[in-house]
Amino acid sequence: MNRLLHEEDIASLRSQQNVPLAIQQRIASLLTKCFNHGWIDTVRWAALGGTLGDLANAQGVAERIMNTPMPKQYDLDRKS
Repeated sequence: MNRLLHEEDIASLRSQQNVPLAIQQRIASLLTKCFNHGWIDTVRWAALGGTLGDLANAQGVAERIMNTPMPKQYDLDRKS
């Protein structure tokens, strides 16, 4: 089976505290490299950077929701 990430990449990501952020940083680095080599033009680089920024913002919102405590009335595990 072909993987999207090599075993070395997976191993290095396991040591990260925030894996999605680490992946986004790697993508940003790769986009910068592509732009610097002339593989993508300014318009595409800006568009991809904007999309990556939107993804980072969505991740931040999801993390805030995940870390928000639920009111007691929504706690289904509560013993009566």
